[in-house]
Amino acid sequence: MKKVLIDLLKLDNLFVGLGQVSLNYGKTIAEWALNNPNTFQFYFLVPQKFIGFFGNHINYKTTSDFSRYFSFSNSGFDLWHVIHQDSAYLPDHKTKYIVTIHDLNFMHEKAAAKANRRLNRLQKKVNRAAAVTCISNFAKAEVEAHLQLPQTCSVIYNGVQQLTYVDGTLPELIQLNKPFLFCICNISAKKNLHVLVPMMKYLPEMQLILAGNAEGEYAENLKAEINRSQLNNIKLIGKISDSEKAACMHQCAALAFPSLHEGFGLPVIEAMSCGKPVFLSSSSSLPEIAGAFGYYWNSFEPNEMATLINAQMEKERTNVELTFARQQYAKQFDWNHNVESYMRLYKQVLH
Repeated sequence: MKKVLIDLLKLDNLFVGLGQVSLNYGKTIAEWALNNPNTFQFYFLVPQKFIGFFGNHINYKTTSDFSRYFSFSNSGFDLWHVIHQDSAYLPDHKTKYIVTIHDLNFMHEKAAAKANRRLNRLQKKVNRAAAVTCISNFAKAEVEAHLQLPQTCSVIYNGVQQLTYVDGTLPELIQLNKPFLFCICNISAKKNLHVLVPMMKYLPEMQLILAGNAEGEYAENLKAEINRSQLNNIKLIGKISDSEKAACMHQCAALAFPSLHEGFGLPVIEAMSCGKPVFLSSSSSLPEIAGAFGYYWNSFEPNEMATLINAQMEKERTNVELTFARQQYAKQFDWNHNVESYMRLYKQVLH
């Protein structure tokens, strides 16, 4: 059997999108391997604590400084798939290589010199690759605009985990005396969360619950802005568990997601899979991913943002069929579909 290594090193942080993608891709591949035992021999490149996590039928490899700087030591595989573009590890030059690109956000976030250095590093990986994939058509368009592609670039959407709600798992800081808007993300400037703070002045009957890693300068500035606002209907609750996230998604009134730069936007489909309306910026991949089921802010003027929420939530109360329709729409973003697409690509590359 052909030996396929999959880089899942982003498992080291499950509180961000890439960590969740790595976890769910690994779980789905492991299940696929049980059902298709004579197709590929899988090796997962993982942090030390994840050795054995996906079952004994999977082989595991960990990293070292030597394997990072000397790719010839990463030999013995027929195919090496890095499921995010920033991995520091490459196979030897005899091994076929697939790179998945999630976004080029650094082109918008970094100074020009630093952005160009990162772009040059990524171009070298693309030059090395037998195939390149992107997680959205938006990401593909950015890749085609900024990189030279010696091969075709295909779009394979992320899957989205179905969130199972267990009663009693809401974070303690959330009180159900008022309906709440929910947002979960790595709290950083590109997420644009500060625009939600003045909006809540116009939504006194609702709460805003912000969850996610709240470290760094932007997060500290956001906390200060919340304090200055003197609004008691905004809570920044930090990192939460998967079960707490599921409870929040099922119990919230809607998702508020004003992010400016997304290659995909996992929380959007997670919320939809729970039947929840989503309020979004119209930037980057979000209109592509949410489609006609998203409610888009055309302006970040606080009163206009609140007006959209009030108007659409009233529409939601009088049209219960929207909940079912959203859930059906979200089902297309399925991890089994994602993995089947990659299995076809693996076979094509190894043919």
